[in-house]
Amino acid sequence: MTNKGQHILKGQSLSQSLAQHKLFADKMIALVKVAEETNQTEFIFDRLNMQYNTQVQQQSKMLSTIMEPFIILIVGVLVGVILIAMYLTMFKLSSVIG
Repeated sequence: MTNKGQHILKGQSLSQSLAQHKLFADKMIALVKVAEETNQTEFIFDRLNMQYNTQVQQQSKMLSTIMEPFIILIVGVLVGVILIAMYLTMFKLSSVIG
């Protein structure tokens, strides 16, 4: 059984090792390959870090924007059910007493 890190220890480049796994996007692998050839891996990894952080922030904002109306609706329904349950018991109690 071959460990995933063994490819680099056997002399393959990082981009070749990353290309063997479907987890990484082709764009990222191409950028890593260019970074290895130009000896600018630190710069490219900083750029990839900023790009993926921005992408995650945008997706989380979009998800929260989409989820907000549904959360408000659910909370409103719960509050409505609680109010109806409270007033319904009060009306039943007043009809029994009166």
